[in-house]
Amino acid sequence: MRRGRVFLYLSLILVLLVAGGYLLYTNFLSPTAGSSDAPAEVAIPDRVDIVVITQKAPRGTVLDETVLGLI
Repeated sequence: MRRGRVFLYLSLILVLLVAGGYLLYTNFLSPTAGSSDAPAEVAIPDRVDIVVITQKAPRGTVLDETVLGLI
């Protein structure tokens, strides 16, 4: 009988915590849908070329445009 009461109290506490968390989220933490007239502009990042070596080259080799490539 005592064991049943412990599970009952634990389940009641769990239900209260879940309900409180839901209320806290819906009232304070959820983003509000604001009415904005114009959509926010998204900045377009500049494109940057990346230089990579396209052939196997031993250390100390002078790199010129024949062994380099762009991504």
